[in-house]
Amino acid sequence: MRSGFLFVSLLSLSACTGGSGGTDTDRPPKDAVDTDDTDTTPDREITITIAAPAAGREFDSDQAVPLEVTAKNGSRSTDIDSATWTIGGWTGEGVSTQATGLPSGAHTVSVEAVIDGDTYTESVDITVLEPAVTVWAYAGVLEADVIVSTQDFGDFDDHCSTSVSIALDSGVLTGSGTCAVFDDFDFDPINFVMEGNVRSGAVTGALVMTFDGTEARTPFDGTGTAGAALTATFDSTHRDSGNSVRIVGSWSATPQ
Repeated sequence: MRSGFLFVSLLSLSACTGGSGGTDTDRPPKDAVDTDDTDTTPDREITITIAAPAAGREFDSDQAVPLEVTAKNGSRSTDIDSATWTIGGWTGEGVSTQATGLPSGAHTVSVEAVIDGDTYTESVDITVLEPAVTVWAYAGVLEADVIVSTQDFGDFDDHCSTSVSIALDSGVLTGSGTCAVFDDFDFDPINFVMEGNVRSGAVTGALVMTFDGTEARTPFDGTGTAGAALTATFDSTHRDSGNSVRIVGSWSATPQ
């Protein structure tokens, strides 16, 4: 009676362990454990973005242009060690700063950002509008050397320093002045007018003078914007029948 009980107990134990005579090799094999610890995560890419100004934005002539650059390492923000901005001849430093005094016209805003010793660049285009005030009155000074070369009387020269009055209306420049030279020879003062344009930071035009009924144009070019200082230089030689007059100098003017 006791042996029968033992036999039943053994059968029960066999059923719990998966059957009589079962071993570990009868069980389904477990997946092999991957022991390769190589990091397969792709390298993250540094990108920089000009957060301000927005591409294509327009600014008034007296408006400061905000400058801000951000960077990401993959999808996460990362620090920028230094940032250098260039807008034409203007330069500035800082991750967040601003530019003022830009001339009217189209500009490319460029930034160089340094991150962990590497330099990254980005740029956007903006426009600075002409000033809302379109009419400006200027006063200035013209300095000129007048150098005369003649077949009959040789060469002689004199210097002229005179005031000029200029009006600027929607970028169109007009002005006038009088240059007195060669007083010893009883020369009449030379009256001249100024014609030109001021566009996108450039000043172009001519001094228009009349000698013995003949008009002579002396081109000038320089820099400036409406409502700010204007400067220009000139150097031109006028010839007639073996004689010549060279006019060389500069003028500058400020709004009144």
